[in-house]
Amino acid sequence: QPLTNSRGEAVIACNVIIMRVDGFAMMPNMSFGQAMSVYAGQNVGAGKVDRVLQGRKQGMAISVGFSCAITASGGVSSNADLRALRDQGLYAAIVGKAWYAGAVDLAQAVEEGGPQ
Repeated sequence: QPLTNSRGEAVIACNVIIMRVDGFAMMPNMSFGQAMSVYAGQNVGAGKVDRVLQGRKQGMAISVGFSCAITASGGVSSNADLRALRDQGLYAAIVGKAWYAGAVDLAQAVEEGGPQ
């Protein structure tokens, strides 16, 4: 938090936006996890463990596929990379190290955000 606060109001606002977008992007995965938990519990209770193993593979495939469709993770090293991802229709990107290294300007990314 001190690192974010030390970079000024624009970065603080960007951080809040990112956290909300990340939370929104993670909601489907949390829902998949809850659904799989209920699915597994019901099938174990019914003595159908083989269905749990099959459902685990299918649930994982759905969750990973959905995540890949809306979020880019890793490989973002500049605002140009963020623009390219936006132009491809991705909903979110995890910038991590690029932001800490100063290679990504979050205020600029927010200003340029949205479909072009």
